[in-house]
Amino acid sequence: MALVNKDTWITTRNRDIHSGYRFTTSDKNNPHVVYLRKNAAYWNEVRRRNAKLKGTDPDIITVRLMPRGHRVGPSLKDFGTRRSYDSYLPMKYGTHYDVYVYDTKDWSRWTSYSRGFDDGMSRAKEDMISKLDNTIDALKGLQNATE
Repeated sequence: MALVNKDTWITTRNRDIHSGYRFTTSDKNNPHVVYLRKNAAYWNEVRRRNAKLKGTDPDIITVRLMPRGHRVGPSLKDFGTRRSYDSYLPMKYGTHYDVYVYDTKDWSRWTSYSRGFDDGMSRAKEDMISKLDNTIDALKGLQNATE
C-alpha cells in the first residue's frame, strides 16, 4: 500500500487485473476524485457528440465510489439487525471509499476474459519456457557425453 497524502492511499494487492479499482481515499471530495470526475465528464461529452454524429450509442466513462467501513452499527441503527449492510454500505456511513473507473470503450479488459486472462506476457513466458527446455536438453546432452 502506498500513501499518496494523508487521506489517499493506493494498493494493488489482491486486485484483479481486470478491476477498475484506482485508489482508496477517506475523503469523497479528494482532489484526485474531483480530477477523475471532471476528466470523465469532458471525455463523455466528446464521446456523446461523436456518437450523435455517427448515430450510435456513446461509450461512457463511469467514476464510482464504493463506501467501506463498519457495517454492524449502522445496520442495527437503521434496521435493528446486524446483517442488512453486508453487501452494500450507504455512502453516509462510509469511513473510506474505494474509487473505481469503468470505461466501456476499453475492450481489452473485457475481451481478455475470453482469452483466458491473458496478462500480455504469454509470449514472453512461452519464450522463457522454451529457453529452459533447451537448456535442460543441453545439460542432458552434456551429461550423456561425459558418461
